Amino acid sequence: MELKCVKVWLILMLMFITSKRWRVESCLKQEKSALLQLKHFFNDPYSIQEWVERDEDSSNCCQWEMIECSNTTGRVIGLDLYYARNQELGEWNLNVSLFSPFQELETLDLSDNLIAGCVENEGFERLSHLSNLKGLYLDYNMFNDSRILSALSKHSSLKNLSLAYNHLRELNHFNVAKLNNLEYLDLSGNTFNHNILSYVSTLSSLKELDMYDIGLKGTFDLQELVSLSNLEVLYMGGNQINKIVFSKGDAGLRKLYSLSLYNVSISDGNSLFQTLGLLSSLQSFDLWYCNISGRLSGYEWSLFKSLIELSIFGSIFDNYLFQMFGIMSSLQPQ
Repeated sequence: MELKCVKVWLILMLMFITSKRWRVESCLKQEKSALLQLKHFFNDPYSIQEWVERDEDSSNCCQWEMIECSNTTGRVIGLDLYYARNQELGEWNLNVSLFSPFQELETLDLSDNLIAGCVENEGFERLSHLSNLKGLYLDYNMFNDSRILSALSKHSSLKNLSLAYNHLRELNHFNVAKLNNLEYLDLSGNTFNHNILSYVSTLSSLKELDMYDIGLKGTFDLQELVSLSNLEVLYMGGNQINKIVFSKGDAGLRKLYSLSLYNVSISDGNSLFQTLGLLSSLQSFDLWYCNISGRLSGYEWSLFKSLIELSIFGSIFDNYLFQMFGIMSSLQPQ
């Protein structure tokens, strides 16, 4: 019995020593230097004032706000630089090479910093060696040249990419063939049109796609997205879509469980609900502030076998709609 206790004690001690050995309590010197260099550009007076070396307690950059470090290597794995630039300085070009020292970086958020482009030859291609980079968030900036997309196409490790609310008009330089791990793409708020669908539809790994307010008009054929066999969440609101169809009658999109048509006007409600009734996995349907014309029969609503949540706040329907809720037995009260 005593020998067994000694063995257990030795195992516990070994586990403790191993964990202490591999747990790093401070950031790397070269990465701390790189962070302080970033402060010259991300210089909002209220965002990163903590990035200083006043004393021993503040010297560990892993403890600074907006930074996440690995517990095992001490390297920076996350940088949250959302709204970290002094907005009074206006638009500027980013030198992406400033982020090269962060060899294990996984997430980089540069949202809302008035970035208009990149310094020549110092664009996002400079980060192609960062094999762990999974999340890149560039929303609410001033990018207006699709050549930035050419550089982003080199990041095959990306899983999450947000380009929302920039000034992009095309995806001509977006080589999506290399982005075979991308699961989340946000294109909302840019001025695109239906032409982008030929690019987006090749991203077969996508699980969530946001196309809110991107300039889609007229009839939208869901058949153009049928190749996105892993798609689960789709945002299409804010566009001037008046009709949604499946041109070939093949529903596809069998994993799609959430669809948002926020703030759209549909001229033929019967056709809309017959089409969407083909989405066998649809559980959540957002119709906030929509204008749906046409009298709906019980047949259209009976097609939604899996629907659990239906949001219609602020929408305009025929009054007959409200009598149809009883047919939709799968709906759950919120």
